[in-house]
Amino acid sequence: MTGLTPYLHFAGTAREALTFYRDVFGGELVDPLALKPWGDHDGQVRDRFGVTWLIGYQG
Repeated sequence: MTGLTPYLHFAGTAREALTFYRDVFGGELVDPLALKPWGDHDGQVRDRFGVTWLIGYQG
């Protein structure tokens, strides 16, 4: 994979942010928000321009 992958990190739950960015950028859900093995929660959306956004939070 090449290019830039923006990462947004939130103090609380990021579920609303993941849905918001998917809808605003006219994108698709690539990886649902879920607990990862390292203990953080994150998910990914791809916008209509092909940019994949990683959105996550701790806890």
